[in-house]
Amino acid sequence: MSAEPQLFMWSVDFATEIPVVDEQHQNLIEMINTVVKLSLETGTIPPGAISRLRADLGDYVVYHFGTEESMMAELRLDGRHLRAHRSAHEGFTRYIRDFFGRDESPDRQRLRDFSDYLIRWLAYHILNLDKSFAGQIRAIQAGLSPREAYDHEMAAREANTEPLLKALQGLFYIIAEKNRQLELANEELEAKVRARTRELETANQKLSLLAVEDELTRLPNRRYAMATLEQLSREWARYKTPFSVIMIDADRFKAVNDDYGHEYGDKVLRWIASFLTANTRRSDMVTRLGGDEFLVICPRSDVAEAEKLIAALKEKARAVNERESLPYWRVSLSMGTAGPTGRVRSVKTILAKADEAMYGDKARNRG
Repeated sequence: MSAEPQLFMWSVDFATEIPVVDEQHQNLIEMINTVVKLSLETGTIPPGAISRLRADLGDYVVYHFGTEESMMAELRLDGRHLRAHRSAHEGFTRYIRDFFGRDESPDRQRLRDFSDYLIRWLAYHILNLDKSFAGQIRAIQAGLSPREAYDHEMAAREANTEPLLKALQGLFYIIAEKNRQLELANEELEAKVRARTRELETANQKLSLLAVEDELTRLPNRRYAMATLEQLSREWARYKTPFSVIMIDADRFKAVNDDYGHEYGDKVLRWIASFLTANTRRSDMVTRLGGDEFLVICPRSDVAEAEKLIAALKEKARAVNERESLPYWRVSLSMGTAGPTGRVRSVKTILAKADEAMYGDKARNRG
């Protein structure tokens, strides 16, 4: 026995006078005290405490129940008692397996419910079945048959004891079932909370994405483009790290909406997004500013490199028209580039310069 102060004490009232059975009951009391202490302590449950408790209770179930049932079989106890005793053992075993099978790390409230169950089990099991078991053993040893011993034991119970034991038995099973239903309800509630949490996380992710992504083309939107340019502008001001932008506008886009409808206008915008993404460098960022305006951000590339990219894009656009021209729009993109210089420093000014260059290109395209 442990030398530590016990929260739940062994009493002579629990003694069955069967040494091996009483010893195992005292071991169970030590386990009950372990559960009670774990449920009352603060802080993290010590690693391994639950697994040790599961192993100890598993040994109790195997050894104690095996010992009692072997003794009952050896003494040929009346079948009525044997069936009741085995049924109680099976119920306890299911509860233990269910408790440890549900959660590898039960919280303290579940541990408190578990300790209540174990205490009620101990009281009911000893005062009802094991006391009766011991009484029948003594009667058989005195010369009665197992059937006579069972009937004698039942008749020997005081009139006020039998209703009490029946009430205790009913209360025990009601509480055990209520605890099981409560745990199932808690698990169902926790599952719903987890599912709802996942739904909210998914919704938040979508909202976050919508804040920086253009819904139609799935390109980064104006907000994201502006934030990126502000960062690049700060790097240029501090380290003179070059960057440039290419402003792009779809020529004669309004005619597509007017002649074919906005559905075809959306197809043009998605086509342009795919075309630009496929024909720019991996380091470049293709964004949609709104309407038919796109912006390519070219980190670590000056205006001269951006102009080369514009020439390449125009050449590929001409190849598309020669090879597979879209039936509702002849591919034509006006483009203009700009980057930071000694006088052109702010993002607003850089975009204005690129926009100005793009409109110059548009005038030439019209010509």
